[in-house]
Amino acid sequence: MCGIMINKLKLKSEFAKNVLTLMTGTTIAQAIPIAISPILTRIYTPEDFGVFALNILFIKDVLK
Repeated sequence: MCGIMINKLKLKSEFAKNVLTLMTGTTIAQAIPIAISPILTRIYTPEDFGVFALNILFIKDVLK
């Protein structure tokens, strides 16, 4: 049963290849911050994260 489904999912069309590329990039882009967050939480305090968030907020407002 699984072999039949795998054969159906083979990337034969350009659309399927593009969808797989997009999904892979999105997954990697979401996995990087999740993987790095334990390191950042050991380096920075919650106060540092708050200061960073405020800076980003003001920079976004200025750049609009």
